[in-house]
Amino acid sequence: MEETFYDVEKAIDFAFKERKFIMNFYSYLKVKNARKIDAQNFKESATAKNIKTTAEELDLYIQGGQSDTAKQLREAYGHLSKPEARKIMNYILGFISDCDQYIKDKNAKKRKTRSK
Repeated sequence: MEETFYDVEKAIDFAFKERKFIMNFYSYLKVKNARKIDAQNFKESATAKNIKTTAEELDLYIQGGQSDTAKQLREAYGHLSKPEARKIMNYILGFISDCDQYIKDKNAKKRKTRSK
């Protein structure tokens, strides 16, 4: 599972630096044949919490404003245009939604197997 965290963090770094979105997390989990518990552990990890925090910051940056927080976010993310920030925000939130979908699909598969 450590490899997964590394790969996700590397993909996010690449999105910020190169503006390229190289990882589909749902496909990644399928190829790795991840267990449901692995996906659940990812959702509760520090990496997932950091993704959510970064997405919230990007959302606040996109909204703008004159508060001290908005000024700090402009300083932190000012190198990104707002459309770029929106794309990155949606991309990183995709890791969480892909994880949710993978867990949901694993549950559905389990129910089908039991009902046969």
